[in-house]
Amino acid sequence: MIKIYHDYEALSNAAAKLFADEARLAVQARGRFTVALSRWQSKVQ
Repeated sequence: MIKIYHDYEALSNAAAKLFADEARLAVQARGRFTVALSRWQSKVQ
């Protein structure tokens, strides 16, 4: 499914909600959630 967001705030909020929802589902299913994040710097300012 493709979703279009009209600004960075809406995109950021949706991404944070998706991340939290997936983490919650993983914990419910397997008892834990593991993630590896790398540092990324946006060129958009």
